[in-house]
Amino acid sequence: MSGGLDAAPGWIGAHTELIREGAAWVGVSAQAAGVESGPGILGPSGAGLKMTDRQRYGSPMHPGDSFSYD
Repeated sequence: MSGGLDAAPGWIGAHTELIREGAAWVGVSAQAAGVESGPGILGPSGAGLKMTDRQRYGSPMHPGDSFSYD
């Protein structure tokens, strides 16, 4: 279970090198809490992607956390 919000620790640690090399980086929001908002392991979470930017992320429907393991 996540902290209840979308995060990109890989990007934070490697972005300078990735940009310098001209590499592509893809982030995946695998858990429903990161997309829809919801409780995390520490209680109420921050806003998910849909709450953060409704115009950009308003239409995706997350099928549920049972799909986050595929």
